[in-house]
Amino acid sequence: MGVDFSSSHRAMDARQHEQTYSAFIKIVIATCVFVIVTLAAMALFLT
Repeated sequence: MGVDFSSSHRAMDARQHEQTYSAFIKIVIATCVFVIVTLAAMALFLT
């Protein structure tokens, strides 16, 4: 991501913020994939 933190507060840890956001996005994507696979399996096996 190209976020400019030059005008942020000096106590803000931009690197940690980016790592946390990146981990959050990965978890959201993994959860979406899991839900889609689960629904597809339900549609295939429960009908």
